[in-house]
Amino acid sequence: MKRLIPSLIAFLIVAAAYVGGAFEPLEHELMDRRFETLPRAASGGLVVVAIDPESLRRIDVWPWPRQRHAELIDRLRASGVRTIALDIDFSSRSTPEGDAALAEAIRRTPDTILPVFRQRTARFATEGGTILTGPNAAFADHAMLGTVTVLPEADGRIRRADMGDVYGSGGLPSMAAQLAGRALPSDETFYIDFGIRPETLPTISYADVLEGRFDRAAIAGKAVIVGATAVELGDEFPVPVYRSLPGPVLQALAYESLVQGRAIQRLGPLPILVVAFLVAALIGPLYVRRSWRWGAAAFAAVAGASLGGSYFAQAQAAISLDVTPWIFTALLCLILDVVVQVEHQARELIQKGLEALAKGAMLRGVVEDSFDGIVITDERGVIEVFNRGAAALLGHEPGEVLGRHIESILPVPFSLVPDAAQMTAAADGGPSVNLASPCEVTVETKDGNALAVELVTSTSLIATGHGKRARRRRVLIFTFRDITDRKRAQDAQRQAMEEAMSANRAKSEFLANMSHELRTPLNAIIGFSEMLKDELLGPIGEKRYIEYASDIHDSGSHLRDLVNDILDVSKIEAGKLELAEDMIDFARLAPACLRIVSRRAADMNIRLAANVPPDAPVLVGDERLIKQSMVNLLSNAVKFTGAGGTVTLAVAREKSGGVSVSVTDTGIGIAPEHIPNLTKPFYQVDGSLTRNFEGTGLGLYLVSKFIQAHEGSVKIDSTPGEGTTVMLRFPPRRVIEATEIACAAVA
Repeated sequence: MKRLIPSLIAFLIVAAAYVGGAFEPLEHELMDRRFETLPRAASGGLVVVAIDPESLRRIDVWPWPRQRHAELIDRLRASGVRTIALDIDFSSRSTPEGDAALAEAIRRTPDTILPVFRQRTARFATEGGTILTGPNAAFADHAMLGTVTVLPEADGRIRRADMGDVYGSGGLPSMAAQLAGRALPSDETFYIDFGIRPETLPTISYADVLEGRFDRAAIAGKAVIVGATAVELGDEFPVPVYRSLPGPVLQALAYESLVQGRAIQRLGPLPILVVAFLVAALIGPLYVRRSWRWGAAAFAAVAGASLGGSYFAQAQAAISLDVTPWIFTALLCLILDVVVQVEHQARELIQKGLEALAKGAMLRGVVEDSFDGIVITDERGVIEVFNRGAAALLGHEPGEVLGRHIESILPVPFSLVPDAAQMTAAADGGPSVNLASPCEVTVETKDGNALAVELVTSTSLIATGHGKRARRRRVLIFTFRDITDRKRAQDAQRQAMEEAMSANRAKSEFLANMSHELRTPLNAIIGFSEMLKDELLGPIGEKRYIEYASDIHDSGSHLRDLVNDILDVSKIEAGKLELAEDMIDFARLAPACLRIVSRRAADMNIRLAANVPPDAPVLVGDERLIKQSMVNLLSNAVKFTGAGGTVTLAVAREKSGGVSVSVTDTGIGIAPEHIPNLTKPFYQVDGSLTRNFEGTGLGLYLVSKFIQAHEGSVKIDSTPGEGTTVMLRFPPRRVIEATEIACAAVA
């Protein structure tokens, strides 16, 4: 029984570590190595239509209008594809024309699959809350839905795929399951077979499909998945073997795993632990009776059988066996049985050695697996460590640079590296201290290309030796990453901003100059047409000439108002709007505004009403701008109110002490989705050339800017078919009390 105790201890330790997930990274690594040694080709039943860099270049606008997607669906349908899956987010609205075209194309193609994806909600961002987001209802009503949610592991890589998810009141199959014809909703997951090589997936460029430059026979009767493969679109996921893959390619591999019977399942923990217990019970006691050489051979046999069995199970049955508990049980049994036979000091040395070995292996793994380039040198700059990331970026193999000086491959700013005295003082707080800010440098790769990198220099004091021979040695650590794409994007963004600012300045100057040039002839047209209309120099004799002169006068006045509006917009955009402040008496101003629109209201049989108390508050402000704002609101109200309707102008004192001016009509009203856009320049609810109501869309924009200049606000309430109320609200600090006016008059 005593001989079983170390084995049982070993089993319990391994079982606890296994259940706690300590072996998960190693199991993933073994699974990845099996993928690399078990390559497979794609079945050919699924074609990837890639939104690749060439498509982005040839369709020179982004985001693409949804008419493009509608045209793509129609071309694929006409080519005889079996199913079309769009790995594109259609949850939000686009232009009405684009949405309508896409919805119609989906309706014509019932075998279309649209994505549903799980995302973190803002409300539960700190609690991990997620929701499933689907496509817009206009598209979802005529299409099949499939989830595209992926499940990252603890190392951040995507290894598994869902068969389905809960959506609405029921289940929803995944997009891969839909494509593979396994549309029964299920919450099961499976491991994607990354042995299937992505390069064997049939792929066509999105732009080639739109232009008809593809072999239709090559996709007839097949399934198609459409999605972004261009790196700049950001639809990339970290995966085993290939580092990262685009979203549609990841979905395609999940599909291939299903149709090829390669949806890999991991054997549950119970049989794994049963086998680990048998290893401990059968092999552990034998270690005690035999030499360490026999124990090492037995351990090698267990490890070899475990690795070989896992390779065979994954290759033949699509089952992944967790073999680390078996290997570590055998190893730990050997170690424990050795430990119990040596002295206490020997056990401590062995334990320290194992800990140092594990720590060193972990650190080496971290350095080697880093995507960044990492070079470690001694204090003189002689290279001691050169990781795979550095080799990939610079093109040098580690054997070529080890022992060389760092400056032979990197232009290092040694002025940023602290000296030994600084390092010793800084190291009191910990073993490693980063004392240099990131800097950008240009390096030359092995093939002679210039590469822009971001370089960070740091230092570390590492311990060497034991006991009296122990000492600390200073090393220099250089970490760098490729920033070529980032610099290119920054340059493009800076150039685009400069061009946009230049274009905006040119537009404002053009509008201001042209508006001033137009006002001079317009004033002449209005003045002379008014003389003709009113027959100031004598009767004309022909009544139609008077009517024509009146039409010319009205048109000129309207055009002058538009020019004045454009001038005001130019002043606002240039930040040159200034207030000519004075006391504004609404009891006098309100009737004047009503008179301006009274003629048009009478022609349209609209009743004008006023609710302005005789003791209406007096406001400090620019009377011209306030008057123009009120006239704009009254004109809009008359324009959108039918015959027999009513337009009411009201001035009231608010409880806060401020003043409100409101214009209420009984007209056609405004849909809620349009209200937030009404104060944008040139925005019109009906923007077509054949719309029923004329206007430039500047009225409410100018009103909002004029009122904001008076520290006020604009509030719009409307009900379609019932009417609209627009309220201008001014703060109490701009209101003058009657007592203040009286005191000012006496003074």
